Amino acid sequence: MRPRAVDDGFELTSEALIDMGGLSAKGRELGSDALDALLQAGFALRGSALGIVLGGGARRFSSQGGWQSDSDLLQWPHKEIATLRAEFTASITRLMQLAGGDDPNRRVLCEFSAVSWANVNRDGCYNVIHNHPGNHWSGVYYVSLGEPDPTVQWNGAIEFYDPRGGATAMPVPGFNFGFSNAITPEPGTMIIFPSWLMHSVHPYKGPGVRISIALNATITNLQIAG
Repeated sequence: MRPRAVDDGFELTSEALIDMGGLSAKGRELGSDALDALLQAGFALRGSALGIVLGGGARRFSSQGGWQSDSDLLQWPHKEIATLRAEFTASITRLMQLAGGDDPNRRVLCEFSAVSWANVNRDGCYNVIHNHPGNHWSGVYYVSLGEPDPTVQWNGAIEFYDPRGGATAMPVPGFNFGFSNAITPEPGTMIIFPSWLMHSVHPYKGPGVRISIALNATITNLQIAG
């Protein structure tokens, strides 16, 4: 995939060798209540208070019924955003080390641009199945989950789909195709995934609001050393 320039993004550069040992398949757990509370306050400081959800002004792509901020969130001048930006950077940098293979002496030097936006959802909101074309990595950080109804299965879960859609046309002994992976997040969960991977978010049912922060990252320079 050819990298795409992002005019309203910012440049991230990392040349450090990162140990992949601590990265979970489900995402990176930040577990910071203080960070989450301050991020919510940051939305209000930027004029993105929850009342806008009912008053319009939303930009919607895959979101059905929810509200999304502009994609300049990582440029907001708050220390909480800087902390979140650093976590996004660390997670993607760790994942990029996979390009170096199994050689422990090999380093992956990576530069990428990124944009990010906030999602605010109320009862009944969801995201249709989609991917993020023109990017290499995408991600989401969960700030608040609202008060999901525990009787609703997969309430607000994010679901990733097997990209081998045509493989389900004929059974192959010993192989199982066409399955999906649904993740029910907790506040503070970060999930990074390939941008081409199709995914959706199940409808949220319950009071309160769900707040998450989405990310798109595009590799602009990649070098493998060692």
